[in-house]
Amino acid sequence: MPSINNGSSHQTYTTMIKENILIVTPYLPFPIDSGGAQAQFHMIDFLRKKLNIHLAFTYRSTPVMEGNIEQLRAVWPDVQLFPFVIKRQNFWYRKCRQILSSFNRWHENKSRKYVDHLLATPFDENIPYEFIDYLGGVIQKNNIKLVQVEFAKFQDLVYGFPEVKRIFIQHEIQFIRNERYMKGKEKISTCDTYQMRMIKGTEIAAMESCDAVVVLTEVDKEILQKEELKVPLYVSPAVIPLPEIKLEEHYTFNDKLVFLGGSDHHPNYEGVMWFLKEVWPEILNKKPQTKLEIIGQWRQSYINKIKLNYTNVEFAGFVPSIEPHLEGAIMIVPILTGSGMRMKIVDAVNYGVPFVTTQVGVEGLDFQNGKDCFIANSPQDFAHCTLQLMDESTTQQSFRDHALVKIKEMMPTQQLLDKRLEVYKTVLSAE
Repeated sequence: MPSINNGSSHQTYTTMIKENILIVTPYLPFPIDSGGAQAQFHMIDFLRKKLNIHLAFTYRSTPVMEGNIEQLRAVWPDVQLFPFVIKRQNFWYRKCRQILSSFNRWHENKSRKYVDHLLATPFDENIPYEFIDYLGGVIQKNNIKLVQVEFAKFQDLVYGFPEVKRIFIQHEIQFIRNERYMKGKEKISTCDTYQMRMIKGTEIAAMESCDAVVVLTEVDKEILQKEELKVPLYVSPAVIPLPEIKLEEHYTFNDKLVFLGGSDHHPNYEGVMWFLKEVWPEILNKKPQTKLEIIGQWRQSYINKIKLNYTNVEFAGFVPSIEPHLEGAIMIVPILTGSGMRMKIVDAVNYGVPFVTTQVGVEGLDFQNGKDCFIANSPQDFAHCTLQLMDESTTQQSFRDHALVKIKEMMPTQQLLDKRLEVYKTVLSAE
């Protein structure tokens, strides 16, 4: 698998790119409560020192969200924020939608005449016209020269604003996620095939309406190159700073496995449920004292279902710092679908936590099985590798040491920042 290290030949930028850049996202990147938020926050945190950044995002107004926005203004005094409130529909409208959605899913399971609803998840909400008009005003009033759209949920925004340059940041290629998801299904209906192909065509068409597309890994670049994407394509990984801690030389496993990630990102939910159903019983059979801690926001219905059916599983929710939760733990990354870069693996390595993952989970990161981590794809292999790592202190220490050296080679902060700045400079100067 190719490394994402781009060498040391990049120019170090000492002056700002003076043009105004607008980043548009459906998710406020603060607090850092997901891999996507982490990738956005740290990149903007570095770039704001070199660019005139304006950040527009949608949100639902709650006291917590309003507080988060004010905190972010204090953290980023040099970034102009443009929050746009999405108004909540009235109670009876929402209730009717919930009932109709539940009925459709029930009917789908009965007849399989309707498309699998998870295939449409990233695109099932229309972008409000008021928000598009609002962005047009922001662009005009602030002399914006480049609009950067992030995440699949907002990808159709690239069709607007032809008077400025437009970049799409491809965090996760949806048609690859969908194809991998459907491979795990026992039966694929004609409608499912139709929906997969339609979404793939929609996604590619949107990307081709941009002036450039940025992916996080060489693997995703190769995938899009095979589709003969007719638009400049750049690899620019997320910039993740090393934590300001000194890793303890001595590591002692404390009988705890950790999963990092929220349930709203379906590959996280899917991976955890696969692990609990297929792997967890074998681990508890051999080591009944083992605990699994899940860090991140999870829906209460999922928590209730897991606690009812599985033992020794704890939910930490959102935590302000993951450091104390990772001490002495082994991280599991049982990701089966999706694309892009797994920030949870970067976190594990940065905090000195050995990990077990799948081939999809480690995709885009140049870690080697048996040297930097264990990579296992079947339930039997995943259980075997996890149990082996739990038993072998020398392997735990070896994985910690090798993975940390590798991540520093793969992700040199200044070079990655310079690479993203070079993308902006190239796009802005293109005719």
